[in-house]
Amino acid sequence: VPISQSLASPGFCTGLTDNGTAAALGHLLYGLSPVSAELAEASATPAFRPGLRAIKAKLIHVGEPPQGAAAALYLRGRHGRLGVVSIGIQHGYRPTSNAARMIIRGSAVPLLRVCLENTVVDLSQLQEAEVGDQAVVVGSNGHLAIRLQDLAEWQATSQLALLTAFGKSLTR
Repeated sequence: VPISQSLASPGFCTGLTDNGTAAALGHLLYGLSPVSAELAEASATPAFRPGLRAIKAKLIHVGEPPQGAAAALYLRGRHGRLGVVSIGIQHGYRPTSNAARMIIRGSAVPLLRVCLENTVVDLSQLQEAEVGDQAVVVGSNGHLAIRLQDLAEWQATSQLALLTAFGKSLTR
């Protein structure tokens, strides 16, 4: 039997039928709703449990920035503690928005630079941060939360594209 697919997650959830022998249910596999809240309610689409609860990394370095010409351009003139978190571009972490944050010790910390393997964060307002602390990329800590939707917006992409970009690079 030849395989033909013309139905995807949105059509499946809204009750569409087709003559295909396969369906592409990517959104559903990740627990994402493939339709708007209004359409989900109108079509009695069931709620889906997210397939991802959190993305967390470790704070692997804490220190003061070097001064003068020894400092990278984005650090020149900056004072206060910096941290390095073990997640970066190669892992699928690519926020470009100035609004992007991580949560460390229950506090939102701004990103200074996303590098290939790591991310530099501003710890100037979080003096108690230590090497080994957990950095929440997606999830919650204390009263703060970063939703998958927030990170997708900071990366100017969709939630599904974000999840597939993380792919195999993160341990479970």
